[in-house]
Amino acid sequence: MRSDLEPFFIALRDRDRYVRRAATEALAQIKDYHAVEPLLLALKDEDSVVRRNATEALSKLHDPRAVQAFVKALTDSSELVRRVATEAIIDIGEPAIAPLIAVGNSESHRALVMDILAKIGASAVDYFIGTLSSPILETLGSMACSKLALLRSLL
Repeated sequence: MRSDLEPFFIALRDRDRYVRRAATEALAQIKDYHAVEPLLLALKDEDSVVRRNATEALSKLHDPRAVQAFVKALTDSSELVRRVATEAIIDIGEPAIAPLIAVGNSESHRALVMDILAKIGASAVDYFIGTLSSPILETLGSMACSKLALLRSLL
């Protein structure tokens, strides 16, 4: 771990939410892979701004270790956290497909997962076709394929 980042990591555990917010903002600017684990912990912070900042910082790193956390953030109570997580998942692309499918089995998240998969593109559809093994996945896959075909026709 880089010792010059240690003050930021300590600040992520501070009682004052403004200190934690500033630490996540700074780590987003620094863009260092040593910050991934502390930022993943910050995604569990009680303050939604800290969670959003941590999500943004992680999204700039494009680190596959954050995929599961981004998928989990799709159910965050903060719309801003959900929005940043959605964009991060789309940017990551293919490595996010399998975790998304697990979330897509929940009826309450199906539409969001379909939208994200359509934005990821053809690799998501190919993955879906290879994993169709349940009625829920078949329906989800069919809907995602239809949506992707519609998006392609509009482009």
